[in-house]
Amino acid sequence: NVAVQPNEITRGIAQNILIINADKVWELGYTGEGVVVGHLDTGANYNHLDLQGRMWDGGEEFPHHGYDVYEQNNDPMDTWGHGTHVAGTICGTGAAGTQTGAAPGATLMEVKVFADEPDVESNEFILCEGMQFAMEHGAQVLNMSLGMSGDNQQYRRMMREGCDSMLAAGIVVVSTSGNMGQFQSFLPIPYNAGAPGTCPSPWIH
Repeated sequence: NVAVQPNEITRGIAQNILIINADKVWELGYTGEGVVVGHLDTGANYNHLDLQGRMWDGGEEFPHHGYDVYEQNNDPMDTWGHGTHVAGTICGTGAAGTQTGAAPGATLMEVKVFADEPDVESNEFILCEGMQFAMEHGAQVLNMSLGMSGDNQQYRRMMREGCDSMLAAGIVVVSTSGNMGQFQSFLPIPYNAGAPGTCPSPWIH
């Protein structure tokens, strides 16, 4: 056998994208083209090859494709890595080698809602301000791969009201809810489902 050199290796579509049959949906003509996704996270590396060409044009006011709500500036660059990972799952084009995005034709509006330091938590006020920014600037979908489990009623109430407002405005909200499921003994139902993934209320078997 002849050894394959790195520059000869070709990579296709990520396995998770094939599992959800996204490629079959692309064949029907649905790639996310024309849809603006407001991405509330730790920011994103908007210079990444897989994201170039997919970033929202914020004009002179938002030259870095979004806003950092936590620091109140217009540079939502990711210093954690989490937001860039999620951004790739949303619309990574495969320019760097592997097609990772479920909607490679979508446009990504970055809304950074976390501090640069990983051990500094965000809060419900920042998240709601981030949702407001995305709504006011034309996002049609919100992706929030974040949430807080537990019985903090103020947080849960504000997240519900914020998501209800987005839904009433016709914006689809996509959020995690089960990241803390393994701690069921510490977080009994319904508090094991993290907010804002609890809006609408989840059905838990």
